[in-house]
Amino acid sequence: MSGSNFNEKKIGDIVYQIPTDDEVFNVVSKCLKFNDETDLHEYLERDNFFKKHCKWNVVGGNTDNFKFLYNQQSDPLRALCEPLVNSMDQLLLLECYKNDDDPRDIDNPNIPKSMHDAAEKYFGINRGHLIYTDKNKINDLAHKIKLTVLDAKNGQDQIIYVYDEATGQHPKDFKNTFLYHKPSEKNAIPFVQGQYGMGNGGAFSFSGNHKYVMILSRRHPELVNEEEKDMGKWGFTLIRKNISNQYNKISFFEFLSNKNNQVLSFIRDEVPNTLPNIVENSNNYKNVRLVNSMTKGTLIKYFNYQNRIEK
Repeated sequence: MSGSNFNEKKIGDIVYQIPTDDEVFNVVSKCLKFNDETDLHEYLERDNFFKKHCKWNVVGGNTDNFKFLYNQQSDPLRALCEPLVNSMDQLLLLECYKNDDDPRDIDNPNIPKSMHDAAEKYFGINRGHLIYTDKNKINDLAHKIKLTVLDAKNGQDQIIYVYDEATGQHPKDFKNTFLYHKPSEKNAIPFVQGQYGMGNGGAFSFSGNHKYVMILSRRHPELVNEEEKDMGKWGFTLIRKNISNQYNKISFFEFLSNKNNQVLSFIRDEVPNTLPNIVENSNNYKNVRLVNSMTKGTLIKYFNYQNRIEK
């Protein structure tokens, strides 16, 4: 810390001001409202907040990440399946953690041996198949994961929201989850399908010209320890393509961080006006309203997704 100002931090010989919760929350609120990558890009370029408090870091710490992430999927619809699979995995992991079990402890008899076993154990789905489950239970589960498709401002592309009420992530863990594009320890868990970061990255390449993706997440309250006083924090970042130029010979994906190379964070009990509701005339983006609130979980917003999805 520097001097008596608790809102300053020192890195080497450089002192910078830490953005307040209200400042970060204001940025998040604005990014949620944008329905076009051009408006978002202009905001990032002109607003003094980003010059004062932020920098861009390479996703995964590897400038070769574009070659890896860009080639994950050739089909935009298949690419969107992966974040949904990750959301389903996180719902299963949430129930496992609630039981104080380590999902990687395969010798523990309480750990399901497959996804079907986990669905039956944690959600009472007979044999792990929805065809054997009543409609009310299916509806309850469906509300925990949502994919919403809205028209972008340009009338050609779409804004995609993928939301879940699962484990969520603390800001300090973003780099090893959402911003991680290599195989992880999740491979050692017998009852999940995806890999951290893999599915989100597969859809990056279809997100407009700038490849903007917004991530907002908060760790589930039931997974927070009393000793971890800041675990109610929300984490927030934007991912985009860094275009090659005379200084950078190759393109790569980068993410928005503070001056200390951490994703932006803030404390709130809930984030209002986060998710779109179902409105009449949804083909007109001006009639879309973000009215539903988030209290936990993860929201991933893909800007100007370049695929026509029938709503």
